[in-house]
Amino acid sequence: MTRQKNIRRYIAAACFAGAAVISVISLIKNISNNISYDTVSLIFSVLYMIGCALIAVSMFASVPVLTAVGGGLAMTNSIYSIINNIRIINLYSEVDPESLPLFVFLITSAVLQMVFFIFIIIAGLNKKGAKALGITAASVYGVRLVVNIICGLISYSRFSMGLTAWLHYLFMILGAVMLGLVLYDMQAGYSASKRPRAQVSDAELFSGNGPLDQLGKAKMLLDAGVISKEEFTARKRNILGL
Repeated sequence: MTRQKNIRRYIAAACFAGAAVISVISLIKNISNNISYDTVSLIFSVLYMIGCALIAVSMFASVPVLTAVGGGLAMTNSIYSIINNIRIINLYSEVDPESLPLFVFLITSAVLQMVFFIFIIIAGLNKKGAKALGITAASVYGVRLVVNIICGLISYSRFSMGLTAWLHYLFMILGAVMLGLVLYDMQAGYSASKRPRAQVSDAELFSGNGPLDQLGKAKMLLDAGVISKEEFTARKRNILGL
């Protein structure tokens, strides 16, 4: 079980690290194609990359608070995108009304990304409900993908998205699910460590019906094939009050 949990943790870390790397690649590619960035846009893009990287570090190092910090940093890019697109609509809606649906879709996409990171932040702060929060966040990002597909079809009568963009969506969706499971596992492990163990006296410990004797009987049943390894583990935890 511990190995399975570690695999989830590494997958979650790899997904958000991959999202950060893809964001860096996309930024470099856009700059090389002479797509200009103003200073503010560049700053928020970098914050997004740093946020995703921090989430990856939080998973790798098992430090949930970094999940909330990373989610907060990454979310600032979505907030800036919403504000910027609203400003553009106010400036150009009368000059070019046909472009209005495109900016509405862009704002919707940014809002969905913001909601995604809100769920990630809450999961980092509330590990008990992290499993549901992670799945919900992944669903939100899936809806964002659908919105972008519709936006491309309406605006350009086709939808074309490069491999890196598809990978980015895959990383974020899978990463959110794994993140929720990892944080939930952390909470379960913390609760188990805080659970009071049974108080056993020396007389009970070494008596015929004491824990050691019961463990010995359970081990004999396991060796004889009467009970499975899982059943033995469950009995052992119950006997020791774990």
